[in-house]
Amino acid sequence: PQPPYPLGMEGRLKRGPTITKATVEQRQRWRVNYYANITLIDEWIGRILDVLAAKGELDNTWIIFNSDHGEMLGDHGLWSKWNFYDQSVLVPCILRPPKSRPLKNASGWQSSALIEHIDLPVTMLDIAGAEAFEDSLGQSLLPYVDLHASDENASCGKDAILSELFGSTTICTKDFKLTVRVDDNRPRQLFDLRNDPKELVNVVEESRYADTMQSLISTHLDPLQHRINLAYLEDYRKYVRETGSLN
Repeated sequence: PQPPYPLGMEGRLKRGPTITKATVEQRQRWRVNYYANITLIDEWIGRILDVLAAKGELDNTWIIFNSDHGEMLGDHGLWSKWNFYDQSVLVPCILRPPKSRPLKNASGWQSSALIEHIDLPVTMLDIAGAEAFEDSLGQSLLPYVDLHASDENASCGKDAILSELFGSTTICTKDFKLTVRVDDNRPRQLFDLRNDPKELVNVVEESRYADTMQSLISTHLDPLQHRINLAYLEDYRKYVRETGSLN
């Protein structure tokens, strides 16, 4: 099922490509090409690790793997990344310490803690023993490395994480995902992840969620308003209008 898209996204979809009119062969080809791209990345990461091993440095090296965005691949009738659905915003994040700092789970373990990209530079500075960024919203992930998968803190991350695109911000918690306009925090899209984990029903217009939305905004966005440069935002929007690119 394809849920109603939030305001703002509808306009972009009218100007940009969707997958709804694609043939079965076209959809299959897009997926084949995307998975081939992933395979290529995996192969070259393997080559880098092989070089480190050949030089005797692999056991002394921290490995951090991350991606900047996901890919819709036809889910919700979309392709590419220009939205806040899980397929677009959930990305891999793998940390492997050197042998001098062995994992308590020798084979590794997976955490469901909420983290975001701004945590990675803070983590790398922490690993290097360097001075942290001033006034950064990032949090080091280094403490997780020393935990066991069964530790009660293993999946305790941030209460909420943020994702931003073209003047919209999404607040992600374990229970809700709310998208608002940066200019005025007007709600555009809300998913109740407890009852709708596949994000199929936009409940932003349902009055029973009004208090929830206001609480999310006042708790997680209002304290950040002073960081927003609306002049830069308008410059970016002008660039998008003129070029058709969100990058």
